[in-house]
Amino acid sequence: MSQPINPPLFFVGNYDQGIHVNAVQIANIDAAFQGHTTGDLARKCMEVAPRVVHMLDEHDAVLLYAPLPEAFASYCEDLYGYRPQVYHPGEPYRDFSEPLDLVERSLRDERLIAMLREDAKRFNWRMEPFIGHPSVFELARKSGMSTGGFSEQAVLANKVAELNDKALFQHFCRSRGIPTPASVHVLGWENLMTETERQYQARGSVMLRRARAAGGLGNCLVTDQEMDTVGASSVRQYLEIKLQPHEEWDHETVLVEPVLKILSSPTVLLRADHGRMRIVAVIDQVLKGASYIGGNFPTGESAEDARQLELWALEYGTQFVLEGGEGWFDIDFGRLEDGSFVAFESNGRCTGNNHGLAVRHRLFKERANQVHAWTNDALKVRPGTPFEQVLNQVPKDVLWCPSREDGVIITIPPGGDDQQFSMGYVALANSTERKHELRDAMDRFAQQTYLTSLGQAVILEARLR
Repeated sequence: MSQPINPPLFFVGNYDQGIHVNAVQIANIDAAFQGHTTGDLARKCMEVAPRVVHMLDEHDAVLLYAPLPEAFASYCEDLYGYRPQVYHPGEPYRDFSEPLDLVERSLRDERLIAMLREDAKRFNWRMEPFIGHPSVFELARKSGMSTGGFSEQAVLANKVAELNDKALFQHFCRSRGIPTPASVHVLGWENLMTETERQYQARGSVMLRRARAAGGLGNCLVTDQEMDTVGASSVRQYLEIKLQPHEEWDHETVLVEPVLKILSSPTVLLRADHGRMRIVAVIDQVLKGASYIGGNFPTGESAEDARQLELWALEYGTQFVLEGGEGWFDIDFGRLEDGSFVAFESNGRCTGNNHGLAVRHRLFKERANQVHAWTNDALKVRPGTPFEQVLNQVPKDVLWCPSREDGVIITIPPGGDDQQFSMGYVALANSTERKHELRDAMDRFAQQTYLTSLGQAVILEARLR
């Protein structure tokens, strides 16, 4: 067995708090959000968490909410030549009305802690979380690991929250001449109602963004059509219905701003280590409505425009480092109809683009940057679709083929509930045209899962007759 070039990583997938790459990792996305992570948000955290296994080297490991499905673990082993090392709490999370918290659940699991302590000593792991959080350092101490990313001092000084704060980000950009949306920052329920009503009367539409929400889940679009969908007759009634829980919108700064028509949404991904920054990539975000679902790279922006975005990102990156920022961060931009850009937000954590970049690098090595990729973390398939069906029904000329050096890698096995069921993939190709062919083929496969289900139901009904 070859020895790793870099110290192995233990990644903590604390999506409920926030996520990260390359050692033992902790996918604690749940900690990335203000308030408790419950309901659909908790389900989303658990669904996307398996994508982190594509960022693991042979000697790395990850802490996730649940074990990988056996078929998916074997699939990853076939792809990379080794089986992902995955740890998880023994107590399963089933009640979505209860807060999801991977790290706290792990800290209560004495058997898991003992196993981590023993394996961390054997593999010399360094712990890095999806997002910095105080409980991660407690887990690191109990399991005998050092930590990467934000320092404990920076986390306890609230720097993680501040560097993910949209309002503070706008203050910085405006002080440096970096363009942003024309937002009004408000605090308090009545101030929010009044400002939203004022802007709605002036323009007929408003976008609300909570300063410290993540993943598009703290956004609210206010239009006549949106109000009609919930049967609201006024802006105030609509907000009473939509802004749940009220206390999170009441006690957090909210950006009230125009609804902008965005032609493209490039993001600049960076990495800060020991006070030094490097640009990793410029990636075009794939959006469905106002929600991020994936990435498209290399960017379609011109070299000149991409360089301008990089310069703005580096300017903010200097502040990020000065404030104690370490690890992954990105800045999301939007191109407007007149060709200009606005900076939307910074995200001081591992991002939704890291795993797609990792897959591309793992399979193509030195020429990775020449390869086109399209990721989708939310491809909707028929509820109950098994992973084996994906491998059997996606055409062979679409799935990844090493000799052909293109195709689709499944990054997230299907999962969800009776209403929402999705999966993830990355399409890799040597041209934009082929990349789009693979993307369209996956869309057709997803649609076919519903047609197959309908066809089976019709046949069964006919037999019963």
